[in-house]
Amino acid sequence: MEELDKQSIGDVQDNYGQAAAQTVRAIKQAGEASAQAAKAGAEAVANAAAATVQASVETGSATAKIAAG
Repeated sequence: MEELDKQSIGDVQDNYGQAAAQTVRAIKQAGEASAQAAKAGAEAVANAAAATVQASVETGSATAKIAAG
């Protein structure tokens, strides 16, 4: 099967404008992927912090019950 999008530098059909546009698209896609990863990381940190707070509350409650007898 023929590769229609195959591009090689020096094949006499170089289109530097098209290459620049593809580079910009690739950079934009990488930026979007990074933003999504950062959002997922922030959500994970928030979830971990909430779980830590919940565990602390439960531990404090249990400790208070033990101390109260």
